[in-house]
Amino acid sequence: MKRLASLLMIAPLLLGGCMPERFKTITSRSQQEELPPEKDAIRTIRDIAVYDNTNELTVSGFGIVTGLAGTGGPTPPGDARQAVEDRLKKIKDLNVNELMNSPSTAIVVVTGVVKPGSRRDELVDLEITLPPGSKVKSLRGGVLQETPLMTFATQAEVRGFLKDNSLNTVSEGNRLIRGHEVVVARGLLQASLKPTKDGDEESSTIDAMKTAYVWKGGKLREGRPMFLILNTDEQRFRVAEQVATRLNDVFQGGESASSKVAIAKHKDLVAVNVPPRYRLNHPHFMRVVLAVPLDPPADLTAYLKKLEDMIQKPETAAGGAIKLEALGAPALPVLRAAMKSEYPFVQFCAAEALAYLGQTQAAETLGRLAAEHPAFQAYALTALAALDDALAMSKLEELLASKEPSLRYGAFRAMREIDHDAASIKGQWQNRSFVLHSEVGVGQPMVHMLREGRSEFVLFGETPKLVPPFSFTAGPNFTVTAKPGDEVATISYFSAKGDSETQHAQSALNVADVLRKMAQMGASYGDAAEMLFKAQDRKAINCKVVVDALPKAVPMTKLADSARTDPWMKLEYDLLSEVDEASTPTLFEGSGEGTRR
Repeated sequence: MKRLASLLMIAPLLLGGCMPERFKTITSRSQQEELPPEKDAIRTIRDIAVYDNTNELTVSGFGIVTGLAGTGGPTPPGDARQAVEDRLKKIKDLNVNELMNSPSTAIVVVTGVVKPGSRRDELVDLEITLPPGSKVKSLRGGVLQETPLMTFATQAEVRGFLKDNSLNTVSEGNRLIRGHEVVVARGLLQASLKPTKDGDEESSTIDAMKTAYVWKGGKLREGRPMFLILNTDEQRFRVAEQVATRLNDVFQGGESASSKVAIAKHKDLVAVNVPPRYRLNHPHFMRVVLAVPLDPPADLTAYLKKLEDMIQKPETAAGGAIKLEALGAPALPVLRAAMKSEYPFVQFCAAEALAYLGQTQAAETLGRLAAEHPAFQAYALTALAALDDALAMSKLEELLASKEPSLRYGAFRAMREIDHDAASIKGQWQNRSFVLHSEVGVGQPMVHMLREGRSEFVLFGETPKLVPPFSFTAGPNFTVTAKPGDEVATISYFSAKGDSETQHAQSALNVADVLRKMAQMGASYGDAAEMLFKAQDRKAINCKVVVDALPKAVPMTKLADSARTDPWMKLEYDLLSEVDEASTPTLFEGSGEGTRR
């Protein structure tokens, strides 16, 4: 994302042209991770089609941020300024020059990533950066105004595409060609924990906020389906319609175009959207699609018996579960029986398939396996989030008490996906600096935060507290102190420039109250994070301070291979050294491996 944003900033932006949608698919690796196909007399979609358009699509645009506390300012003439100026001139009675040169505004580059198979109105996260030459000191407290984000390509990339497809090339040069608008972006900016000059990657100051994020700040104007391309000998509209009908039957696509999972677009092409239940795990959905039979099995009983034999054996359970899930309702009794297997991997495969088929009885098994087997953790939590019901929420809430940071935070993240307003996890903005989630679950206290994407503190378990005596700085302007025996902490604000009066306030020693008071006094996310890191280093807090404890996924192919020789999962921890970012469900994509202080 950052490389493409930089490209957008340094290259001129053309006001016309449109990049072919399928062009981007030839340069990016598919997200799909395939299991070895099983030989079968039943013809499936895998036998007649392959995926296309399965890459992530980066979209960008230039926007304006308002509401800065005197830290904004003008941007030199260039593409960014011109694009924003042209857009603002369409608003009546607006003094464009005054707005763009105000210290309360900033021109920014906005970048987002659209997943393949996304539907219209789905939300995407945004990254906000400054264009070259910007004089803006900080983006803290800003609000991104409505900004269109679009596709783009260089002329060199388009020439290569045209040449590869035996089409006429465009003129020489390497200017950027703007495509069509894909996302509408807006929202409150959130900080990241960026390095300071001393190289401490987990500290930040108000002056360092030159990069920001807007969590779920972009809304898709249109869907972005994946494509199934029929093999040459199958390219007939009747076959394309058959594929679309089978997918809509299995995944219960509605009658309207917006609710259908699949639509035959041409004799060789079927557009496929990801159903809501699979939105957090696109690779799993892609595997199931390929396993859907082209026709309902003539002898369903025999086919189910074959798949029952497959799923009950650890070495073939993964493939068997996918095929059963691709059958839909007829497979439910077989999957329920397999969930009672003595083998952990068989239990997991069956429970995961049941969850994506909307069967709540999978919640108990998924919750237990997530707690007992870290190799299943990311997949099991994602499947619980896909269930989207009260029983799944209950099992996730139990996992909030775990001693394992990634399981604990992973359960929180899954719960937030089901219901972000649930009382047990709901957060509150603190003076537009960060979101505070306090009293999350029970058990031992723990503090969790993220480096990128969202300015949040999640306080788990019994009240996290500061432990006197302590005295440490937090950013350039704050100190937090307490003497031996004190029952309160003293928070002091000092202006580094001497342009405002020193402020002092007191707070209870629990971390939630200290964070609230710091935010009221103007502390940033980075200031508050630095305070907690120093408290941990000096043993002045009664719990762990954890960063980016996101569950990581062992590739499904490695889990399946391991099950052949280790059906009881005795060597499970060896697998955890082989986690793969590309295999991680969308729910847990993040900024890196979890760390604790």
